[in-house]
This record gives sequence, C-alpha cells and structure tokens, in this order.
Amino acid sequence: MNRPEREEPKDSPEVEACVLRGIEYFKEMGSYPTLKHEPNVGRKAEDVARERCRRTVTAFR
Repeated sequence: MNRPEREEPKDSPEVEACVLRGIEYFKEMGSYPTLKHEPNVGRKAEDVARERCRRTVTAFR
C-alpha cells in the first residue's frame, strides 16, 4: 500500500515574513544561497532562516 507523501506544515504569515528578512540578511552578508560561515557552512540559507524563525519570529529584526 502506498503512503501519501508528508506535506510540510504551513508556516504562519509572521514566520514567512521573518524568513524573507532572514534571506535578505544572508544576502547582505554575502552568504546566499549557501551559507559560508560557521556553524552552518554549506547549509541552505532559507533552511536556516526557517528554523530560526520557527523558534522566534523576531530572529532577523
């Protein structure tokens, strides 16, 4: 029996706005789309921003 693919839960508009700020922050730092600084070297900037913003929507204020 096939299992349906798991969908990512939808983030709130506040989290989405925070992620966009995070992406802009990483672009300004010259570390987009892949982070170049420890501790997240090689990770996608969007993934890191989303993780941080899910913890607190003020992560990139």
